[in-house]
Amino acid sequence: MKIKQDFVTNSSSTSFTFIFKGPRCVKSLVSAVWNHRKSFKLSYYLDETSNWSCSCEDIVEDIERCVKKSLGKNEWNSVKVITLGQMISETDEMIKSEERCHKDWMKDHPNDKSMERIMKANFKELEKKKAKFQDAKKKGFQNVLEMEWGDNHGDVSGGETGYAMDCEGKKIRINSDDLIVFTEQNR
Repeated sequence: MKIKQDFVTNSSSTSFTFIFKGPRCVKSLVSAVWNHRKSFKLSYYLDETSNWSCSCEDIVEDIERCVKKSLGKNEWNSVKVITLGQMISETDEMIKSEERCHKDWMKDHPNDKSMERIMKANFKELEKKKAKFQDAKKKGFQNVLEMEWGDNHGDVSGGETGYAMDCEGKKIRINSDDLIVFTEQNR
């Protein structure tokens, strides 16, 4: 599970969570993405000189390239297909960590209502994400890949697909028999 841990900038990215069936490999995901190719045809028009677009072919190329680049690496931010069970476990660990952090912070800062609201919102988002994963597992899904497209950071940063997926990808909502996709804005 990817968590933004660096400094805050004016750059942005959108994190995509792909949940799919079949063998735990990128080929299974690519097949499911192709089945929903219309959802990945995006265009973003900012002004006369700034417009970006992408297609399913671009997205598939990005996924394959990023997974291939991460092969053999065990870095926390590598792009790899993991099992849904592993993702649920990682989410559980994040929830426990968030609970500990919240408890420790509130013990030292009992009157900080602003931070308490932020921490509770983070906790709630993690719980919602875990529920999505559990629901997908009940429906027979087995695999997950998380990946970010962004304006100047993310697994794919800049260029046509980076901008288009970051600006317009948040509209992608797929919940079908072969693929579930949801997004999270990182601003």
